Amino acid sequence: MMKRLGLLPLALTGVYGILSYHVYKNVTKPQIFTHEEAYDYDIQQGSYNAVLIRSMPKETTIIPSSFGYDLFAYWIPYKGATKTVILTHGVTSNIYGALKYFQLYYDLGFNVLAYDHRNHGESGGTTTTHGYYEKHDLEDVVRWVRQKVGSNAIIGTHGESMGASIALQHIATYDNLDFVVADCPYEDLFTILKYRMKVEHKLPIWLGLYGASLINKLMGQGFYHDVSPVSEIEEVHTPILFIHGKKDHYIPFDHSVNLYAHKLEGIRELYLSKNGDHADSIIEDNAQYVDVVYDFLKKIGLKK
Repeated sequence: MMKRLGLLPLALTGVYGILSYHVYKNVTKPQIFTHEEAYDYDIQQGSYNAVLIRSMPKETTIIPSSFGYDLFAYWIPYKGATKTVILTHGVTSNIYGALKYFQLYYDLGFNVLAYDHRNHGESGGTTTTHGYYEKHDLEDVVRWVRQKVGSNAIIGTHGESMGASIALQHIATYDNLDFVVADCPYEDLFTILKYRMKVEHKLPIWLGLYGASLINKLMGQGFYHDVSPVSEIEEVHTPILFIHGKKDHYIPFDHSVNLYAHKLEGIRELYLSKNGDHADSIIEDNAQYVDVVYDFLKKIGLKK
């Protein structure tokens, strides 16, 4: 009997290790859409017009990442433009999820660059780190745009969900852009993972997050708490517009409210879409969404 009791801690440790690895694997290697699947999904959602997307004057571009893999991108030039927006998509999606914001900026005379994050779409990289490495990939994209457009380039980012949080982590690290629009970002990776697991599982699977975070660190990708836009944003001077749907079932809108509250320097704006669910505010409240973005760009001198 005593021998069996002595084995119990070892058995529980083994079970927790298996649970932690399962959580780590799901976070790091999510099930991702192909380009075709993402395109079909967004057409069904009413994100954009198929004719418009097919007729875009896009150039397929490969941008080298500093980490040794390639990032697949579409460069959509506007003749003579010095202004460029970089679109960043959410987790499991890809370049076609980001293109719902293309016309918003192209109509204002912006060049548009959309790309696949690492481990998504046609880009390289074998893991998703939710910003830990992706923020540096984004800086590689920014450098590519500056080389393409020239030293007078005006550059901003517009991201949704994970892409929005990546854009915020990037600006907190580099603070070298003209604006950021962050649509439905999470404030902290550990916080949103814990919330999602409590929503999606009856059992306390979220307890495995602590072990998964340690595995993530041992794999060279940082602790989950290291991916935390809310802890990094206080000293960012770049103008930021936070957008979030009040009906967002995936990332509660208070994440954007908290991020807005923690940005203490420079211009900040917050728009809570009345009818927006996760990453669809531009669809559900399109006219107001466009007005809010355009008013923000006007305020910072990028729209007449």
